[in-house]
Amino acid sequence: TFTGSSVINLTGTFITKDAEGYTGTNAAIPGLIPTVFSGYTIEYGLLGDQAVTNTSYENITFSGSGTKTTPSLTTITGTVLIKDAAIVDASNNTLGGAGTKLTMTGSSKFKTAGTGTKPDMTGAYSLSGTSTIEFTNSLSSQEDIRLSIVYNNIIISGSNVGITSNSSSISMNAGSSFTVSGTGVFKNLNTTGFSGGIATAISNTNNPTIVLSTGSVIEF
Repeated sequence: TFTGSSVINLTGTFITKDAEGYTGTNAAIPGLIPTVFSGYTIEYGLLGDQAVTNTSYENITFSGSGTKTTPSLTTITGTVLIKDAAIVDASNNTLGGAGTKLTMTGSSKFKTAGTGTKPDMTGAYSLSGTSTIEFTNSLSSQEDIRLSIVYNNIIISGSNVGITSNSSSISMNAGSSFTVSGTGVFKNLNTTGFSGGIATAISNTNNPTIVLSTGSVIEF
């Protein structure tokens, strides 16, 4: 516990392996808010589940393993990095926004739900390794898959996920896969079709593997 005139200045990377997060009651830094300087990174690095602190970030990294559960984090001015075997579950919350970058490596996974265009980050994307983005929305309004980026692996497990126009096409990396799980419903407005062509809903430019699990639905 910090008392009196205690001060913490963050200029580099601060790694928290506390299950309760970065700052706040029972977290890695209880009792005060650190002073941060340009270029800083907060890393959630526990080999296990962690709660993510609701605050603003420049760069935020998720590493190790387990599920990192995020509240709505609308102010991330730099990069979200998800690596190792970490799973980030944003649920229906916002993660990042205008200009936020997303990098995923290793076997990491990012789970996102909510309505409108997802993921929320509008900056540059770098998705590599066996990393996966899972769209989990089952609200009454559709979760729209962000276009104009190249995905690695995608899983559709929500019942209301899709694309927004008759010419929308999802680009995938070489060696990637597009999976609709047994609970998933993918809503396709592309008039060229679902898959098999350059301009179909799932572009075949890099020959991604299409996996339609028992019980999955493609809705036209």
